[in-house]
Amino acid sequence: MVKFFNLCILMCLFLCAFVVGIFLFKKYVKEYSTIEIAFITNNDYAPHLGAAIASILKYSADDEKFNFYVLENNLSNENKENFLKLKKIKNFNLTFIHIDRERFQKLKVTRTALETYFRYILPEILPDKNKILYLDADIIVLGSLKELWETDITGYYAAGSVNGGLDPSRLGITKYINAGVVLFNLDKMRADNITHFLFENTLKLDKEGLLKLEDQDVINYTFQDKILFVPDKYNHPGYASLRKDTIIVHFVIYKPWKGKMKNFDVYYEARQMTPWAYKEDIYVFKGQNWNSTVNFNSDKTRICRLDNKQCGTIQKSMAITWDDGTREVYTLDFDKKYAVFGGRHTSRIVAVKHKFWEDDVYVSNTKACRLSNNDCGDILYHTKNKLQILWKGKNTETFLLKNKVYHFVP
Repeated sequence: MVKFFNLCILMCLFLCAFVVGIFLFKKYVKEYSTIEIAFITNNDYAPHLGAAIASILKYSADDEKFNFYVLENNLSNENKENFLKLKKIKNFNLTFIHIDRERFQKLKVTRTALETYFRYILPEILPDKNKILYLDADIIVLGSLKELWETDITGYYAAGSVNGGLDPSRLGITKYINAGVVLFNLDKMRADNITHFLFENTLKLDKEGLLKLEDQDVINYTFQDKILFVPDKYNHPGYASLRKDTIIVHFVIYKPWKGKMKNFDVYYEARQMTPWAYKEDIYVFKGQNWNSTVNFNSDKTRICRLDNKQCGTIQKSMAITWDDGTREVYTLDFDKKYAVFGGRHTSRIVAVKHKFWEDDVYVSNTKACRLSNNDCGDILYHTKNKLQILWKGKNTETFLLKNKVYHFVP
């Protein structure tokens, strides 16, 4: 009897020690969290998704692990290999999921690509996942996603940030989120057959003339009051100044790879960590009041002085609008170095319409140059209403001013 009593005491002590050990482990030892994230991309958007993933990895906490799922239709092997190269930043699991576009052919597309509808079938293609964080390819992450990932969405189809400036009443609903950053409750979506209703409601809203923002309208219309709002730090518009608490920057309207854009630097920094990094060319520029080496990206959309880090947007060939609002025009000199000849005198840039082309032309006292192809010639005659140019290696051509445009005269 005594032995049995002692055995019971030992078992109780063991159980108590076990419970206390579990408590202390949870309190003092970091639990490793695997964040599941789905993306959609095609070959055109692969570099931008690469920048997004690079930023996620860079700003993740040490205890965060990632399973990435890339939904695609025709992604090249080269781009797939480039995504895997991002593991040099931090290790992750990556699954490419090929989606047949045929299922989506009846759905209307006007402002995006057909691939945007792929997210409708996330509950089907990820049957063993209870939730998934969906992110657009045009985002950059500046902090940990763990808190967003661990958001309790029990009873909701999804969580997201409010899309400001849009009136949801046109769809007969009161809540409206931006669909570029969405935490989907896949369990609840499967239980309520939501994939079916997403397809059905896309056709319904299109027929009624209410489908303006495509899948985003449909997701909001279908989910209605089953949407949980999260802070807008998780979906901060790229055109707005960053706040200290910003976690996700979403370039929803103006794309940083297309030219002048606030917060271009966060996109550029992330892209330079990828195999799609801009291969910059260095040139020497002679400005009106300065001399500096500069570089510009391979897309020929942005240019930066190296002496003061001032950047600007290349609008037409050698015409640059700097971020301070000034404009300068450049041409190649005999040493194959760019030299300013337009300065800030934008009044010397005139519109010219030829029988074979239309272009802006910079006109100096002796020289005229097209801005799109740097084709130049000598000015033989120039008045307010008439312009005569002897193009290099070509015949003399005459242009007369009409409605603020110099028109070619045969």
